[in-house]
Amino acid sequence: MAGRGRGRGLGIVPPPSPGVVDATKSIAIETEPTQEEKISPKQEQQQQQCSPKRFKTPNTVSELATYLHSLNENNLAKFGPAFSEMAIDFVKGSPEKRTSELVSLLYSTVTSSKEHATIGARVCQEVLGPEGDADIRTQIRRELLRTCQTQYRNRESIRRKSIEDWLALFSFIMELFCYLRVGGECVRALGGAAVEAILFTLDQQDLDDDELECICFRLKDIASLLEAGEKTRQKFTKNVVPKLRSLAISRKSSERATCMIMEFLELRARGYQDPGGEISDFYMDALTDAIASDEMFYAGVQN
Repeated sequence: MAGRGRGRGLGIVPPPSPGVVDATKSIAIETEPTQEEKISPKQEQQQQQCSPKRFKTPNTVSELATYLHSLNENNLAKFGPAFSEMAIDFVKGSPEKRTSELVSLLYSTVTSSKEHATIGARVCQEVLGPEGDADIRTQIRRELLRTCQTQYRNRESIRRKSIEDWLALFSFIMELFCYLRVGGECVRALGGAAVEAILFTLDQQDLDDDELECICFRLKDIASLLEAGEKTRQKFTKNVVPKLRSLAISRKSSERATCMIMEFLELRARGYQDPGGEISDFYMDALTDAIASDEMFYAGVQN
């Protein structure tokens, strides 16, 4: 079963081998470390080695990858601006070639797992958001959106090959729409792509619970933004919401799927407000019971 939260990630990682961009390393930590999870002296040394404060202008994409892979939820606010500066300086060295290299690094790292989507989108905003070096940032943004568009066109083959690969791309599109801003505004083209990606997934005959869980989870972040735009609101309310309602009452849906959809629909009915976590707490308990019930049912079928 896919995790309900965004996951802890792998935290601080050692630098990749020279000349190798290791896109499998995690860049996400969602929670503060507990007493048992505090880093060891060796990990602390690795963190210092990877710290964006140590070097200013990477000369190779491999060096830039070292800094990227050191970013996580705990240090992004501190080191994100430094990484942004390094990324821009890196591209300035050879704009045409290095724009492609930077975007390839960002995309391959973030889409190596759906768990990287949120922190990855925030890193992209750190790089693309500041006003300085507008021409360079615009060039990087266009290349990033072009890459996402190209990959999205291959969505059928990507999903056929691997549901996890599709959900990684799907999640990145959702979170880019959530976090990426141009002139303080959402990129509406990403909103349209997000709705299309949701509908594409919901229309699959072999739609599974992991995909449905991912949709409902990401919608908690972006649904209010989708409904704030006139075009995306119309398509979302007339197409996505009815499909979710139909799935919720379908006899073919598992209890787990029904529970996840009902949680989102109730959150939407309350204006996407959940003070005190009443809704999430209720459905967290309900989901635990639903999963247990589904497992008992499938065990009985197999026997």
